[in-house]
Amino acid sequence: MSAAAPWSQLLDDAERRDPLGHAIHLGVALLFLLLMPIGTAPANILSLPLLLITLLRWRAVGPIVVRLLRWPPVFPALALAAWMALSLSWSEDPRLGSSLLAPMRVLLIPACLAPLLARRELLGGTLLAGILLEAAYQSIEYASNRLSPDFDGLGRFGGFFTDPGKASLWDAIGVCGGVALLLTLPRRWCVAGAAIALLSMMGVIASGTRRQLAALAVVLPIMALAVLAVLPARRRRVLVAALVVIVGGAALWPIVGTSISTRVRQTIAQLSDPQKPMDDGRLSSPVLGLVHFDLRAFYWRASIDAWKREPFTGCGLGGTRSVTASHDLRPQMEVWLRQELTREYPARTPEENEADLQSRLVSTHPHSTWLQLLAETGVVGFVLGFVAWALAFAGAVRSAVRSSGGDPVALASAATLGLWAIGALFDASINSTTLGAVAVAAALGIGRSRGR
Repeated sequence: MSAAAPWSQLLDDAERRDPLGHAIHLGVALLFLLLMPIGTAPANILSLPLLLITLLRWRAVGPIVVRLLRWPPVFPALALAAWMALSLSWSEDPRLGSSLLAPMRVLLIPACLAPLLARRELLGGTLLAGILLEAAYQSIEYASNRLSPDFDGLGRFGGFFTDPGKASLWDAIGVCGGVALLLTLPRRWCVAGAAIALLSMMGVIASGTRRQLAALAVVLPIMALAVLAVLPARRRRVLVAALVVIVGGAALWPIVGTSISTRVRQTIAQLSDPQKPMDDGRLSSPVLGLVHFDLRAFYWRASIDAWKREPFTGCGLGGTRSVTASHDLRPQMEVWLRQELTREYPARTPEENEADLQSRLVSTHPHSTWLQLLAETGVVGFVLGFVAWALAFAGAVRSAVRSSGGDPVALASAATLGLWAIGALFDASINSTTLGAVAVAAALGIGRSRGR
């Protein structure tokens, strides 16, 4: 079959030519998607057989993969990976840069999933099931600690992940998926969509991650407005979704209110602390003047200074750690942070506080994916990364519009890509877990399912 054939015809032909291979391929993909939100290691292990079976089925799925090369985000994404690899040649820390380049292998995920996109609802549902398992585990962790007399009001629970930040992205994706079901499918799905959204939101709260709460506060209203723009008759459904948020929030507040209010107080304190060296005017800028989250302002200032020195090429992949370690504000930050750690942890020995200080001041990334791309790969890498994301996002939005607001997978995919872009402003996400989530969302946003 020629790669020029219609997309739906290519998918049907691949399944018809190799039904057994298709069934095995689908089974491996479903297991892969189920485990992705549960842990990085199991998903990484399964990615190898998923790639292998795609290659073994090349005669059947080759035209689909070749057709995928015409997908607009492919060229800028591959060009970004190549530019990141090239930047290792001028990086001061190529070893760290190599570890950041390795996660770019997730670019193969859309090629492995593309032959199965006639079953997009099944693929998306399996991913949601994995997210719910993760959110349920986080909720159990949170509840057990919430009942403890030593609970300090701050939940930082990652479930199956050691990093709560990675878990929170999957939780937020689950919220978007539940809301998409609530807004687009028949009424019988309303209860399921609401339950998925609320359990996933509990996972976000249990993680104690502020950036996902902020991103959801932006993305969810946009989702509702987008559905109203395409289907004005869904006003009652949007109202139901809003009531779910209000009633669910009121019901959960006695349980999670302490954690949320604690994080809000921390943020206000970080924004208003007059003792920080970044408040003396040396770090002032239109962005940093508003966002003074503890050491992040220091990381961001160091990264911006590095980019100004090499605006076109950047300092090379992995180079921001060296830049931060040698920045001229480093001595000031050491004095300030040493005082803060001594005050916060009086029971620790000076050696323990000193080790903590050094680990905090030397970060492998500037806690902003977009800024890391700009500082380490220059304008070239930043533009390539933004264009790849924008084209994937536009494709998911186009699929949602073509379905007249009736495709929950496309709507959730578009919301996920928007969610990631907002969260990436405030933390690093060049790792296989978060980039894998982006790759899966982009893949599920391609084309239509069977029958659509």
